[in-house]
Amino acid sequence: MGATVTTFPEQFVGQVADPEFINNLTDEVTRLGTYVTSAYATWKPFTPTLTATPTSPNLGAGASLTGRYRMAGSLLTAEYTIVWGSSGISVGSGIYRLSLPRPPAFGVKALGVLWVSHPSTLAQQAGVCRIVGTGLEMIALDKVLSHALPWTWAAGDQIGAAITYENEAI
Repeated sequence: MGATVTTFPEQFVGQVADPEFINNLTDEVTRLGTYVTSAYATWKPFTPTLTATPTSPNLGAGASLTGRYRMAGSLLTAEYTIVWGSSGISVGSGIYRLSLPRPPAFGVKALGVLWVSHPSTLAQQAGVCRIVGTGLEMIALDKVLSHALPWTWAAGDQIGAAITYENEAI
């Protein structure tokens, strides 16, 4: 951000801090605060991808898959909302994963919250989500979400998730 860094003893001569040092430091802190607030404090939309291996699902006609995120320093909070469509649904096969808006920092382990709903049977479950590699794995009760768990996905079913994690350096 442009400040020349000097050691504290060089700026603290005779028990009085150099006014220019204090002014420069104050300017840098103000610039950093403005940068973080303006660039990362607001929610930004992103379009997540729901995948499975070996076959990714098709959420069907009228489906909704939305995401948003915001950052505070290197911490990123992401929220997801998925609503299955009314027709043309294919549940795919395998464990479901959601894409992340930004890659996690190396070795990050993070847990988030999960909510799933199956309106046709009024079933609802809470759970957790976690970062696995560069994606988000979802677990309701003791079951990893997949094409058949915790139920067979159908029209109007919903998945909501939120997680906070440290992302790669900007």
